Amino acid sequence: MRRRCRFGRSDSATGMASVAATPRFVSGAAAATFSPNEQKRSGSSGERIAAGAPSPARIAEEEDDLSYINADTGTALARWTHLPPDELAELEKKLRESIKGGDTFVSVPLPKIASTDSQVVAAVLAAYQREAAIIDARLARKVTLSLKATAFSDLCRQLSELTGIDFAAARTVADDKITLFCKDRPARDIMRQISTLFGFTWERTGEEGAYRYRLAQSLRAQLLEEELRNKDRNEALIALDREMEKYRKYQDLSPEQARKMGETASGDEQKLLQNLGGIGWGPSRLYFGLSAAELAALHNGQKLSFNSHPQNTEQSLPPDLARGVLGSLPDVYIKKSEHGFEIGTHGSMFMPNPSPAISVEGAQATASIAIDRTELGQFTLRVTSGAGIASPYGGAVSHNKSGTLAVGISPSVSDPKNAEANARLKDDPSMQTYIAVRPEPSCGQKSDETGSSHGVTSADVLEALHKATGKDVIGDYYTRLYERRAVTVENTLLFDALNQVSDTLRVRWKKDGDWLQFRSTSFFNDRLKEVPNRLLARWDAARRRNVGLSLDEMVEIAQIADTQLDSKNMAEGARLCWGLKEWDAARRENLRPHWRFLGSLSPALRREAQTAKGLSFGRLPLGPQQQFIALTFGRQTDAPAVNWEDMAGATIQVDFLPPGTPQPVDETARRNQKPVTFTYRYGSKTTGRRKLVLTPNSSMSGTDSDK
Repeated sequence: MRRRCRFGRSDSATGMASVAATPRFVSGAAAATFSPNEQKRSGSSGERIAAGAPSPARIAEEEDDLSYINADTGTALARWTHLPPDELAELEKKLRESIKGGDTFVSVPLPKIASTDSQVVAAVLAAYQREAAIIDARLARKVTLSLKATAFSDLCRQLSELTGIDFAAARTVADDKITLFCKDRPARDIMRQISTLFGFTWERTGEEGAYRYRLAQSLRAQLLEEELRNKDRNEALIALDREMEKYRKYQDLSPEQARKMGETASGDEQKLLQNLGGIGWGPSRLYFGLSAAELAALHNGQKLSFNSHPQNTEQSLPPDLARGVLGSLPDVYIKKSEHGFEIGTHGSMFMPNPSPAISVEGAQATASIAIDRTELGQFTLRVTSGAGIASPYGGAVSHNKSGTLAVGISPSVSDPKNAEANARLKDDPSMQTYIAVRPEPSCGQKSDETGSSHGVTSADVLEALHKATGKDVIGDYYTRLYERRAVTVENTLLFDALNQVSDTLRVRWKKDGDWLQFRSTSFFNDRLKEVPNRLLARWDAARRRNVGLSLDEMVEIAQIADTQLDSKNMAEGARLCWGLKEWDAARRENLRPHWRFLGSLSPALRREAQTAKGLSFGRLPLGPQQQFIALTFGRQTDAPAVNWEDMAGATIQVDFLPPGTPQPVDETARRNQKPVTFTYRYGSKTTGRRKLVLTPNSSMSGTDSDK
């Protein structure tokens, strides 16, 4: 059962106000505190002065608003990355040199000067300096906030309601999410914490007494993030290669020897030997033998395929490797039949004399290696090993097995080493208290009484830390669910608790005064994976209203960025935290281009595609017609030239289970019920009548027997 966060009621006697949150686990509460005299205008500026706040003059003696609330972009990012300060400075220097127009980290709009007269220029610049040094006393107003996974657009709206100041978030940051718990803090301090943590900039415009503040990310900060992504990519590739190096010392083993050693091994060694005794034997040897050009192609996303009898783009698989690949598939059998040969892994089907592929004359071996880069920040080496045999009647039969040999993630992302990074705070008096951190899940369902299922977010953990320590807490938020027990701490020193919890969350923590700050180690990748709350809330509301998502809403989901759809963490959060059970059907790689094809059609044409007759090719505009051909004939490696007359009878038909469709009582029928099926019919007597059928778990192409 999903839980909603509850907030305090409004209390006019104390001047506290609570602000409702966005739906589901995204929650927030906020309050501003001020005296009765604060409603009076102060001087000619019309600024409101917070009760008990320092005077503008005293603030000015310390630092002007814009210098105080805006941290330097390079400094802010350096706090949350593993790069040495000198390396980040050099990176920043190169980026500065590539940007025209001076400093891009602008808080007050630079003046436009139409004169070259030195006195005019001096006067304008002096005015600009005076503007930049102004203190807005309204920012001293104290605010109390309790926000979980809240978009910056919502945060700015709440700050505006509580302070009377115009706050807004630019489109570049409006959908970024923040977790923030603080009590009686000047708005000025909160703004600085946001700038320090995220590296964003508060821009000030308008007239004195009615200044407006807009949160944005400068071009400089965007470029620095892109460079961090590039560095992380390279480190992940190095980590992948380091994982593969673990196989090198076993390269002299045959598949049989590797399986034998694996029987008595344990831990990581056992897993390596099991891979080498199976489908990893051939691909691991191929990996270590790649040329520089082949390795570069692999890193760029190209799949490398090998065959003992190569065709088309396949490379030759040497005889010794081919025999080893067949030996790594002891459970793949081949049997001669009246139609040629049969192949499979179920020995019982080949009785009484099942023949392993390696013992069958004429058996062919195949292998492939590819780097899966769909999950941003992670490289996965996917491999296949297979056996096949040519039929005497033409064609061939084959059976392939696939798996993962290694995964590469940047070490600085996977292991924050918070104890080392914060070693100077170990003996800090403020870190010597013992605390218990017991986060309460705000989304998802518990699998048992202990709540050990993945249902706790970083926002839940930061809320628990705030309650346990009484300290003000600020952190970024990206959808990722953790096992509750993994982030629960009992009777532990604060310093140790922070390190333990942060390492588990893969975040870095810092102490800034009496604030605790938390930043994801992979924020530069996570930002691209996160789906905005405004979209999730809209789809959630539609699902609850209609007991499911409509076809149009599924099309909407499929059209968000691939980095968002590819994220497994985001998919899990969409299902458990927002109740979007249909998410997986929309994000499936085999269906994604077909959902997007529907998105290129008008609502009327989409409805026609859902009829029993389907939508005819001739009804499509030119652009969608070209897409139809690419999705059908484009799948065939031996596709003939397409004649427009051959497409006259082509159709697309979409069988989509409408919201609220009851599940069959029979278990087999329920298992066979598909949420969506795409059926394409195309071709002619010349090209051959064909049918392509796609569901979330399968893709089948063949002759259209219905024609």
